[in-house]
Amino acid sequence: EVRIKLSGLLAAFADLLTNSSLRTCITGSLAEESTQFEECLDEFQLLLSAAIRLSIDLRDSSAADQSQQLLSNVFKLLPTEGLIQCAQGLLNEGQYGQNGTTCNVIIQSISFHCRQTKVFDKRASAAMLDFLSRATECLVWAANPSDLVHIITCVDEIVKRFGRKDTDKVSYLVGPIIGQKGLSNPDVHVQTASLNVMTSIVGVVGEAFLEMVPQTMSVWRQVMLSNLEQEQPDAALLNSGFSFITCLATTVPLVVSGRI
Repeated sequence: EVRIKLSGLLAAFADLLTNSSLRTCITGSLAEESTQFEECLDEFQLLLSAAIRLSIDLRDSSAADQSQQLLSNVFKLLPTEGLIQCAQGLLNEGQYGQNGTTCNVIIQSISFHCRQTKVFDKRASAAMLDFLSRATECLVWAANPSDLVHIITCVDEIVKRFGRKDTDKVSYLVGPIIGQKGLSNPDVHVQTASLNVMTSIVGVVGEAFLEMVPQTMSVWRQVMLSNLEQEQPDAALLNSGFSFITCLATTVPLVVSGRI
C-alpha cells in the first residue's frame, strides 16, 4: 500500500511539473535581472538534487518508472541556460567524491539538452560553451573511467554542435583532453572518447590546430602503438585513431606535406 501511494505521489508531482504556467513563472524567476534569481536558483538546485537522489534510490523498486519520469520533468522544467546554471552549482569536487552517479545524471542531461538545443539560440549556445570550462574541471575531479567517458562525450556533443561559435574555448580543450584524464589515460574507453572529441576539435578550429599538432601527435602515437602491440587490439580505438589522423591530414595539410 505504501508503494502504491508513493508511486501515485511521484506521478502526481511529475504531472504538476508539466504545467505551462509553472514553467513560465520559473523561467522568469531565473532571468538574471530578476530580484528572485539567486533564491530561485538555490531552490531549484535543491529540487534537482533531490530528484536525482530519488531516482537513484528507487531505480530497483516498483516506483522506478515514476521516479524517472519525475526526474525527466524536472530537467524539462528549465530552459537550457537555466539548467546549466543549476548544474554549475551541483557539479563540484565534493560531489564527485561522494556520489559520481549524481554527477553522471547531470552530465548526461546536459548532453541530451545539447542535442535538442537549436544552434541559432544565442543564449542557450553561449551557456553550453560556457559549460566547457566546468566540464574540464569535472575531468580533474572524476576518477572512475566511466565518469570520464560521460564527461568527454558531453564535451564532444557541445563542440560538434556549437564549437564554431567560439573556437578559442574549443582550442583550450586540447590540453585537458590529451592529458591524464583523457587520451593519456590507460583506459581504452577513455582513450576512444578522447580521440572522438579531438576529431571534432580539429574539424571546428581548422588550420589553427597546427600549433597543437606536436603535443597531440606525441600522445596519439603512444596510444596507437600501445594498442597495436596488444594481442587483440581494440577495434573501436583503432577506428577513432584513424578517423582523427584522417581529419587532421585533411584539415591541416601541412601535417603530411613534410613542412612541419
